[in-house]
Amino acid sequence: MKSDSEDDPSSDEDEFENRRIHCWVLVRKGSREVAEDMYLEPTTGRIYSVKRCPYLKIDLIWNHRNLWVNMQVCGASHVQLDLYNSRYFEYVMLDADNPGSDLGSGGRYEGDDTGPTAVPSAGGNDSDESRRAEQTAQILDLPSPWSERPDIPREKFHARCYQGEKTIFYHKCKVEQYAPYTQDDGLVQRITLYKDVRRQIPLEIRERFKHRKDKLFERKRRPMQNETLERFLPGRPSTSASNAGGALKEYREVSGATG
Repeated sequence: MKSDSEDDPSSDEDEFENRRIHCWVLVRKGSREVAEDMYLEPTTGRIYSVKRCPYLKIDLIWNHRNLWVNMQVCGASHVQLDLYNSRYFEYVMLDADNPGSDLGSGGRYEGDDTGPTAVPSAGGNDSDESRRAEQTAQILDLPSPWSERPDIPREKFHARCYQGEKTIFYHKCKVEQYAPYTQDDGLVQRITLYKDVRRQIPLEIRERFKHRKDKLFERKRRPMQNETLERFLPGRPSTSASNAGGALKEYREVSGATG
C-alpha cells in the first residue's frame, strides 16, 4: 500500500485553508492608555494594528453585555469598528442603555472601561439607587426554560466523554483521550504523530498516565528509531535494597540498549 507522504506535495494541501473560524481580542482605544484600536492574538500574545492584521474577515464582535454582527462585506483590515452605526454593525441583544454603545467611547460601566456610565458614584441617595435599578433592568421578560434541570451522574461526569474515550483526527496526527481508571495501565491520553496525511506511518507516540503505583506519567516512543523514553514522578516505589528504583526519574531504551 502506497502512502501519500512528502513525495507527493499535492497530497498535503489543506482543503480548509482560509476557511476556519478563529477568535481574537479587540482592545478599544480611549481607556487604559490605549491610543488606537488594536487586535491581540491569544495564541501568540502578539499585537496587531487594525489596519495591518493577518485576519481575513470579521463575523462577530461580543463582550459580556452584547453581540454585534458585522454587516460590512470587506476584509478585516478595512472594517469600520463603529458599533453605533447600523450600516456597519447590528446588535443582537436589547439593552437598558443605548444599544450598540457598550464598546464605544465615552463613560464607563462598572467593571468595564469601554462603555457609558451606568453606575452612580458611591454615597448616592434613593433616587440614584432607583435610577441604577432602572438602567440595569432587563428590557425583555424571557420565559422560563422548557428544559429540565440537567442531572448528570457522577460516573458519567468523570467519564468526560461518551463511554469514557474519544478519538480526534488532525492533520498527520491522532489524539486519543481516556477517562481516568478506564484503562488497565492508567492511560489517559495518547498522541500519535504521523509522517503522512493518511496516518499510516507513525513517527512518534506520546502517552500520558495517571494514578499508577510505579509513578509512570509519560512515555514517548519513536518506532523508526526503536527508541522508548519513560518519565516518572517523585515517590516511585523502591525495587531494590539500595532504593535505586525510588530515585528513578527517567528510563530510556534505544535499539535494545538501555540507559
